Amino acid sequence: MNTSDAGKFLIARTPGSEDLPLPARMSEGAAGMDLYADVRDEVALKPGEIKLIPAGVRISLPRGFEAQIRPRSGLAAKYGVTVANAPGTVDSDYRGEIKIIMINHGKEDFIVHRGDRVAQMVINRIETPVFELVETLGETERGEGGFGHTGRSLPDPPLSEAAGRQQSPETAGCSLPDPPLSEAAGRQQSQEAAGQSDSRSRKSFDSDCHPERSEGSLSQNGGVTIGERYFSCARNDGCNAVPDFPEELRGQKGGGSDG
Repeated sequence: MNTSDAGKFLIARTPGSEDLPLPARMSEGAAGMDLYADVRDEVALKPGEIKLIPAGVRISLPRGFEAQIRPRSGLAAKYGVTVANAPGTVDSDYRGEIKIIMINHGKEDFIVHRGDRVAQMVINRIETPVFELVETLGETERGEGGFGHTGRSLPDPPLSEAAGRQQSPETAGCSLPDPPLSEAAGRQQSQEAAGQSDSRSRKSFDSDCHPERSEGSLSQNGGVTIGERYFSCARNDGCNAVPDFPEELRGQKGGGSDG
């Protein structure tokens, strides 16, 4: 290479590839340039097979740049055909022909024809740092964790505000009743519970249970409506569950009672 060519991006054809297009971008915003198969005869890639496909070009890059050889998404999605060492790297001082290491991950033979667009080339600027040898490295929170140490599933979501209130130290021991039963289950339980005393159908709660800490809507006289049950609570007295609404409070639910 002449010294006058330093800093330029150069390309040359290999003998016999004059009929093939040069690498080109297929759209204005495309990052990669398509590479064309410089094969004389059809090449069959059997399932699981790897073959080297020549691209018919050689390049020269300025120092500080590389060419990456990447798969074409259409071939990968439709046929399972990709670049085995993706992304392959063409160094700035390499002057040989670009060749694509193709592999067939599909279930059927894949035929490569002359002039097929089989891969794409992306030019990247790179850094060439010089490492300094040291005895120890700085500590990080991650440390030596690697190879899937963070697991596969999503982390547990944070507690909702309502759940946080239920589990706060102030309300420890103050549990809410079970969610309302379905209509059919409610009728069945009502029949089974017929004749039982009112004292057995009432639930007592800690004296720490206050209406403002309970789930549900606040009624006009300081009680709490939860599902189909009404709770009369006093700030310093306990909470007692009454099976049904007081007659005068039926239908009177506060904001947020639906959720």
